Amino acid sequence: RTRVAGLLAGFRNRPPVRLDAVCDVLIAVSGMLAELPELAKLAATKLAARLDGYLNFDETTYYPELVGRLVESAGVSSVALARGFGSSATDPRPVARSESAGEAAEVASVMDAVSPGFFQTLQIPLIQGRDFMWHDDVTIGPVAIINRSLQERLFPDGNAIGRRIRIGTEPGRRWLEVIGVVGDVRHGTYRVPAGPAIYR
Repeated sequence: RTRVAGLLAGFRNRPPVRLDAVCDVLIAVSGMLAELPELAKLAATKLAARLDGYLNFDETTYYPELVGRLVESAGVSSVALARGFGSSATDPRPVARSESAGEAAEVASVMDAVSPGFFQTLQIPLIQGRDFMWHDDVTIGPVAIINRSLQERLFPDGNAIGRRIRIGTEPGRRWLEVIGVVGDVRHGTYRVPAGPAIYR
């Protein structure tokens, strides 16, 4: 029994840690290191929310500034943020639907929230279109990048750029304009083949 076991089980009125989530993270990081042997250092951080929120916290400026400051650190060539990337591939998957095909083309997909520079940092090739920019949602509206597998399922003609998809089956869901197509990568564990994926 290690010293950290007591912290994971709950410490000083804090709830216990979900061990399955810890295992998912360790598996995902191990898979990343196996695929990217040139990766020398990996840093992870979490901004924990308080019940009363953060005073004057503006995520539209905080995250770009955070990435900018990290890039300026000695020895750092590329930085990106992600939420959901590396989670278990067995988790319930959202359904992606193309506007043109409607219910005839519904595809269960992995969904990740990523920052500009994410694909460059993880060396995921950009096949068509462009990467995200920090203020896309403000300047041109809701956008998404999909991977090659999802493009082949939703847009067999190979032309997804500029077309729209919706995540989920509820009528009130927003349509997202596809601005890019990237290569396929495995999610969750290197044992599971790559499948359709949406990035926001």
